[in-house]
Amino acid sequence: MHIPNRTPQPLSRSHLALASALALAAGALPLFAAPPPPMEIAVRMVRAEGEVALEGEQETIYFRLGSAEKQTVRERVCLKPWHRKRIEVLDPESRRGHLTVCDGRTRTTYLPKRNVLFQTPLPVRSRTEAVKVLRVRLLKANFKATSKGIQQIAGRKAYAIELRSKRFEGGVHRFWVDAATYARLKEERLGADGRSLGSSQFVRVTFRKPLDDSLFDFTRPADAQCRGAETNELPPLSLKELDRKAPFSVAAPPMLPGGFVFESARLQEHGDRKVVWLRYIDGLNFLSLFETPVDGEKEPQGPGGARFFRRDALMWNSDGINFVLVGSVPQLQREAIRAELTK
Repeated sequence: MHIPNRTPQPLSRSHLALASALALAAGALPLFAAPPPPMEIAVRMVRAEGEVALEGEQETIYFRLGSAEKQTVRERVCLKPWHRKRIEVLDPESRRGHLTVCDGRTRTTYLPKRNVLFQTPLPVRSRTEAVKVLRVRLLKANFKATSKGIQQIAGRKAYAIELRSKRFEGGVHRFWVDAATYARLKEERLGADGRSLGSSQFVRVTFRKPLDDSLFDFTRPADAQCRGAETNELPPLSLKELDRKAPFSVAAPPMLPGGFVFESARLQEHGDRKVVWLRYIDGLNFLSLFETPVDGEKEPQGPGGARFFRRDALMWNSDGINFVLVGSVPQLQREAIRAELTK
């Protein structure tokens, strides 16, 4: 039998384009394409927030305040543009069924075992987009990005990047960003001592899966209590407006960690308790300060009376006010803010 001796022919441009498109649809990198610069990956990751459709399961690790004790939470996550979200806790059993639903206008959190729900109006789209623009500008000014190669996360090719602040020592943010959609597939934060402050990772994910709009609707159970329902002023208040509306004198940090700027101020209601929320950003991190009257509580508490299950929270009371400071900045920075507010 004669077998013709044929010289392999190079792929045509149309064949190369088709192969690249198929690879992209499968979550792979386009053929022969070099990864973008790491800062460009970080910028695209921020811009992709609220713009990607996916369904999957993720595992998140939280650390209890002041200890190495951790809790792992497994959740089903559904996302759909624009900023529609459904997150349902699958494990542990103690939190199973906890539900967060965003329909683009309102965020609803429902705790089925207590039959309690919380609802928060979301900022209008123009406000969210304006904050994204500010975050991108601050991200470029305040952080140095380093590439850590390409890895597989939940069967997807992901760009691994590391971000370090230019403004203060300590603290590392690591992200694994989907190469096709720039959605976050995994993230981890390390403290100045190298210990993990928490992580979140998709263990299963599907993109471009049609998601029914009904997933992002929430029907309130007839007997559910709205205890602790939150109300936000929209648009967010200025500090002067907040100080005028709050039932107590608002304390704003006179000094902030390097690179942080004021982003918004809100006055919330949790039942009969008024809570002030000041938020600051540096492009990547969010620093939140909550203030509420002590009201007979012996220990400082978070919004709605919650005790934070986070290593990056600092709680104290002073002059009849409970303070909760939450943010992924080094402990010394948080302690400095507390010292300024208790002078």
